[in-house]
Amino acid sequence: MTTFARRARISSLALNDCIVLEGRPCRIAEKYPNGYNKLFIAAMDLFTGECYERNIDVRERFDVPHVFRVHYKLVNISEDGQVTLLSRSGAIRSGLKLPNSELGETIKRQFNELLKEGGLDFEFNNNFQVTVTQSMGEEHITSFGVWEDDA
Repeated sequence: MTTFARRARISSLALNDCIVLEGRPCRIAEKYPNGYNKLFIAAMDLFTGECYERNIDVRERFDVPHVFRVHYKLVNISEDGQVTLLSRSGAIRSGLKLPNSELGETIKRQFNELLKEGGLDFEFNNNFQVTVTQSMGEEHITSFGVWEDDA
């Protein structure tokens, strides 16, 4: 699998499209004209949240990275922050750590609260899910959610 999907002119990309800036996969957060044949762009790193700002020529080309998101059920969080995940196909996945950020603390706190309340039934209805985002050889947990049963 290649790291980059294609190269594209910045003028052809829209808000929320992904580009590579400073060697990092980023999502375009802001883009507007800034002089003759110039654009201002602000892009957020997909994994660190760092913001990159640049004034660029509208004809400049950027790499557009492959970005994949996979949803997993969260099965366990170890003391050192390692997670055990369950894919839709039933495969167990381990080796990923919770992010060292507010997101990681929130996931841990809410997962433990649900576990104490008995709200997680691992055989049938564990609806505590995390999203793992993969791009440019990196993968991180980037979001989570708890869904109620439809029944």
